[in-house]
Amino acid sequence: MKKIRLTTCALLSLAFFAPAAHAMAIRWPNLNTQLAGESKMKKFATNQELVDWLNNQPLDQGGYYFGGGIRPMMAYSAANGAVEKSAPAVPSSAVSGQAAPTTDIASTDFSQTNIQVAGVDEADIVKNDGKYVYTISGQNLYIVDAYPAAEAKVLATIKFNSRPQNMFIQGRDLIVFGQNTNMSALPIYQTMRRQSDYTFFKVFDLTNPVSPKLVRDLNFEGDYHDARLIGNYVYFLTDNYQFQIMGDSALPKIIENGAVITANKSTARFNYPNVYYFSIPYPSYNFTTLAAINISDNNKAITSEVYILPYSQSIYVSANNAYLTYTKYVSDYALMMGVMKDLVFNKLSAADQNRIIAIQAIDGSIMSDSEKGNKINQLLQRYMNSLAQDQQKILQDAVTRKLQQEYDSLSDQLQSTVIQKISLAGDKITWQAAGSVPGNVLNQYSMDESGNYFRVVTTKQGTWSDYVPSGEQDSSAGLYVLDNNLKVVGKVTKLAKGERVYAVRFMQNRAYVVTYQQVDPLFVLDLADAKNPKVLGSLQVAGFSDYLYPYDDTTLIGLGKATEQNSDGGVIAKGLKLALFDVKDPGNPKQLAEAELGGRGSDSLALGDPHAFLFSAQKNLLVIPVSLTATTSQEWYGNYIFNGAAVFKVTKTSISLQTLISHAPDGQIGNKGQWYGYDYYPTSVKRSLYIGSYLYTVSDRYLKINQLGDYQAVGSVGLNLADYDVIN
Repeated sequence: MKKIRLTTCALLSLAFFAPAAHAMAIRWPNLNTQLAGESKMKKFATNQELVDWLNNQPLDQGGYYFGGGIRPMMAYSAANGAVEKSAPAVPSSAVSGQAAPTTDIASTDFSQTNIQVAGVDEADIVKNDGKYVYTISGQNLYIVDAYPAAEAKVLATIKFNSRPQNMFIQGRDLIVFGQNTNMSALPIYQTMRRQSDYTFFKVFDLTNPVSPKLVRDLNFEGDYHDARLIGNYVYFLTDNYQFQIMGDSALPKIIENGAVITANKSTARFNYPNVYYFSIPYPSYNFTTLAAINISDNNKAITSEVYILPYSQSIYVSANNAYLTYTKYVSDYALMMGVMKDLVFNKLSAADQNRIIAIQAIDGSIMSDSEKGNKINQLLQRYMNSLAQDQQKILQDAVTRKLQQEYDSLSDQLQSTVIQKISLAGDKITWQAAGSVPGNVLNQYSMDESGNYFRVVTTKQGTWSDYVPSGEQDSSAGLYVLDNNLKVVGKVTKLAKGERVYAVRFMQNRAYVVTYQQVDPLFVLDLADAKNPKVLGSLQVAGFSDYLYPYDDTTLIGLGKATEQNSDGGVIAKGLKLALFDVKDPGNPKQLAEAELGGRGSDSLALGDPHAFLFSAQKNLLVIPVSLTATTSQEWYGNYIFNGAAVFKVTKTSISLQTLISHAPDGQIGNKGQWYGYDYYPTSVKRSLYIGSYLYTVSDRYLKINQLGDYQAVGSVGLNLADYDVIN
């Protein structure tokens, strides 16, 4: 939060955030009404209501930036039920196959995607069913006949015109999706008024794995956000930052087999979602679409709901509910304007009061709140400049006292996470409730559902404002328990003052929370009594964990970074660190073992993406992708010395490095590429898995196979070799 100072030079300089007035009476921001409105969703009754609402939004909110010019409009079909059809579509994918598999033998002992909730599968770039390995590399998806290992080979290659991003495997169904960069080449796109991004969603029948058959072809208007597979349904989340609609159908479009099915009753599988919104001013708005897609019956119509949110962040999904979150902030400017209402407005001349009333009365679709704020600023600044120095000092002191009172009363709402609860039951998606808790959520692992309770851990960020009460300016962690209606029924606050949350794991009616600033406190919290959660114990060790994984019911694995103190007394991160924690006695957790790898600048995809973390307690196996550096005491970051996979042996009491597996020929890392915003090398190991007694590591270039135990090389399968130096 920004520091606010009231001086003779600048009375106000932050973004104005107040509802527009439609009568000749001043309407100052009512923060209590605003904050309450941000947690209560309403539903549009008709599409026209939605269109009217959008057209009344300020012109500087949401949408595209046209670089100062006007974007040419394409021809479009009429709204109100017309079917938008395209000419024959540009092929979205092509399949090339190899010889039929030599054997249908599959292992029953194989790893699957590392997920958070049992029965709720998460999309990933590599999948494994005990016989075949499915992996995305560049614009291709490879189906590798991986078992038996000695006969491993590429069985089929699906080549996409756009780059796949993630996938699911469900029986003989392969579901692949990603940004459709080829959308503009399709004739139907030229008929659309909104030239939005689209996400493709394709279902392939793998009855004959040598020749996958495309059986469902969808495109969603917007960008892919997240997805889950529960039973036969994929719950698919996309974000679309909308702009002014001007009469066109306001709903984000869903295209199936070349026809728009959203709000189009003429189509065989018509889709018309409910649209939910807040009756508050939006600083910007995002259409979040949650769709349910039946992948076992491709004739089943899609169902969906749309939520207009400022933006969306982490999502947690249980077997029955999805929880969407975003962080909201109390506007510093709105606080200041409330103070101005009480202390300054009545001191202004009648002419200036009337000017402010007139400015506030301008419709928000004509003048945005920020524009109104700038004009009001000028009037307030002029008044301040007219005062003598002693009068300015008196007013400034009065404003300071009032602001301190306001910040004190709103301390838990200055920054808070809004949670939307949505039930999932097959094709039925139903909004249930909304709630909020102080602070912001780190990621999906900071949330958990247990019975009728939802638990969440947040970081309440520190603030530099002079008006925040003493003792409330430092960051801290908090745990909150919410009931079935998302009302807070229990909480633990002010954990680890001055620190922020780095990792969370819920298990066995407890929460394990890692915070960090100088050292790594691991807190153990008891959740057995939902209305009275409490801290049972804590452990402080050097370093920090970014990810926690249960070895068993009483032992945790932590993956993060080692740390050391520098000459200035601060703490800097070193190489990678694995730690083993004994939490059998929750009041006295202990670190049992640790292993460090690499120097400063060393990294692992698994730190931010748990799908890259492979663990089997039965096999005493832990594998993570690593990029390692070597540093001296004089170097801040060292030179890369290794890029590949690190294989550890983990028992209940020990961690030891077994081997490093490289995909780089002759130790050469290769040219750097990019994958959906992340820099990487084509020989960087992204995932690892096992089938039977074999370990498979996967990069964009190879699938390599090593024998478990001695880790002797068994073989490798070439993947995207032609694109090794040209990564799309």
